[in-house]
Amino acid sequence: MTYDEILSWQYANGVEDEWLLAVGGNPSPHIKNLLEAKAIKDNAPQSQIHIMHASSLDDSNAEWIIFESHEEIYAQSIPDCPTYHEELDSFNATMEQMVNLAQRAIQERGYSVTSVGHGFVAFETGITWGSWSGVSGSISIEEEDDFWFAVDGGGKQNVRGGQIAAFDFGEAAGRVKKVISTMKAMAQ
Repeated sequence: MTYDEILSWQYANGVEDEWLLAVGGNPSPHIKNLLEAKAIKDNAPQSQIHIMHASSLDDSNAEWIIFESHEEIYAQSIPDCPTYHEELDSFNATMEQMVNLAQRAIQERGYSVTSVGHGFVAFETGITWGSWSGVSGSISIEEEDDFWFAVDGGGKQNVRGGQIAAFDFGEAAGRVKKVISTMKAMAQ
């Protein structure tokens, strides 16, 4: 638990600000207040610190609580690689991991990456049924919450050279959907 969580628990239960600490597995014989406990944690960020309310001293079932900093919790929550959660229709990853995943999915489909930005990857296909110049598409990556992303995109038929028109009967949107489906499959 973090300092804020412990403080909230203390206020919710209306208990005194008296805490037992164990630093590196060694219990301190002195009762500390929560600010003193936080100062010890801040001064020894690499040390494993456990905390227990003084009212639990005589309780044989009382358990020590790991006293964590916000930085420790944040570091623990950073995903190692992107994962897709179908029930949420969201990806758990970092922005860098998501942009890399989009690029890999585009290349897996045989398309060319044309532009990369923060939360944005553009691509082009080769010749398609609807256009001699292919399709231009983009994948947009939006962070909905810390390390949780939604993916969307759009596309259009390209018209170049002597080509007068390129009729889009859903082909461009279909190419974008295929890239997004590939991203989901790669992140399973």
